[in-house]
Amino acid sequence: LCSYNNTPFRDRDGKIIGVLGIARDITEQRRAKQALSLSQHKYKSLFKNMLTAAAYHQIILDKKGKPVDYIILEVNDAFERQTGLKKENVIGQRVTELMPGIKRSKPDLISIYGKVALTGEGISLEFYFEPLDRWYSVSAYCPEKGFFVVLFQNVSDKKHREEELSHARENLESKVKERTAELTRSNELLSASEAHHRTLVETIPYGIMENDLSGAITFCNAACAGMHGYKEDEMDGKSF
Repeated sequence: LCSYNNTPFRDRDGKIIGVLGIARDITEQRRAKQALSLSQHKYKSLFKNMLTAAAYHQIILDKKGKPVDYIILEVNDAFERQTGLKKENVIGQRVTELMPGIKRSKPDLISIYGKVALTGEGISLEFYFEPLDRWYSVSAYCPEKGFFVVLFQNVSDKKHREEELSHARENLESKVKERTAELTRSNELLSASEAHHRTLVETIPYGIMENDLSGAITFCNAACAGMHGYKEDEMDGKSF
């Protein structure tokens, strides 16, 4: 593939008497241009159709070089699904005009994204975004100084499930503690009752004896043993 540049030759009267033609081989240049166009289309399509929400921004600095705002330059289709905001309403807008509450929200996203855009250090974090009342899992990186790309997903449903699971676990632990305390109190009362009745049996002036099916003594109180001329421990196992 060639490119031609023709320049006419003229005589003193201005009459064309010839043509100087210069030809350049632009095959590689055209191929490179086509490859670049194809690559741009490929990545633009990937950006547009990826399932993760993506947005391209430019950071805005004050006179002292401090990040104070950022402009939304481009977003993909998933951005609309994850935020509920329409593409045509956000592109070209300053985030402080679009969501005034962002200045008071925690974390301080303007400062965080500003650091990414100015230092090139990427970040990943998960946070509750009050202006949209949603939880997001976010990653941000810097494609060139002064600009940053944010990739994010709405994880509100996951956070709500985690909170419900946490509450259920806390309730279960509370019930286990209550039940354990009840059992401890019951055991203490049972032990106290047993000790009380044992004292009554052992000190009562009447003989009390317990035998198994073979007739062997399994228990007798002091009064019973004394009646038979024995001590309590000497009665164990005897048959009457």
